[in-house]
Amino acid sequence: MSNVPHSASQSIGKPSKPVFMCVKCKFKPADMKSHVVPKSIRNRLFGEHRSKGTRFAFEYAGRKDLPKQDFPKPELMCASCDNGLGGMLEKDIPKLLMPKDLGSWEQWVRLGLKPASLGVYHLFDYRGSAAFTQIERVAALTAWRAMHAMARDGSAILDGLLTSPAGMDLDRAMIAYIENGTPLGGVALSKPSLWWLSAQQIIDVTGEDDRLPISWGALGTLGTPGDVTLAVLFGFWLVTWNLPGAASPTDQLVYHWFNQMKEEHRQLVAGRKC
Repeated sequence: MSNVPHSASQSIGKPSKPVFMCVKCKFKPADMKSHVVPKSIRNRLFGEHRSKGTRFAFEYAGRKDLPKQDFPKPELMCASCDNGLGGMLEKDIPKLLMPKDLGSWEQWVRLGLKPASLGVYHLFDYRGSAAFTQIERVAALTAWRAMHAMARDGSAILDGLLTSPAGMDLDRAMIAYIENGTPLGGVALSKPSLWWLSAQQIIDVTGEDDRLPISWGALGTLGTPGDVTLAVLFGFWLVTWNLPGAASPTDQLVYHWFNQMKEEHRQLVAGRKC
């Protein structure tokens, strides 16, 4: 497969923004705004708008440019790839991840939650769910979208990764896993993990019991190629994905990342009260 450039700029006429290529097919323009976190999750958890009956608000720490009524939608794919990759896979994901009554622990347990741990964090995962494979693939899709979104934003820790031979192999293997549930042979691919956090752990991050965080980050050691763990936090869920060369302990990376978000949210809360 040829190394197709990820972006191109018009050289004549008035200046325009770069035209990015679809991160899946690599040859059509990325003319579709793709939700990194499934829109169906936002609709189920936050409601269509901030109106009566909506239980939570959400906020992006440190990113004033992001929307207030929707999740971020970077231009990542062409319409056909975006619809084909996420459409059917994400359709039923809200009812697989959360019960009708968010306040009922018994209903959460019936979803298949199992106790787990990540360093100092006592979490839960969905190993007991009959739809565990589908949940894993949606976690993979979310992490994959976040990786491309951060790369296009100029993430220093991801610099050059997706244009390297190993990075392109990783990308193709991840797409195959998302589409079919089976990664390409010959590529070291660890599956992303999806964790459920308690309400108190989330309140500890945002400082407010009616506001949930949305964030993602490329965690690792800057200047050490390949030492990358991707993390996506949305509502009560955390996705972590160790890329093939990841060396730093995931729990320590998440711990420092959460502390950074706590400080950012503390400043946001203080700003709203002024």
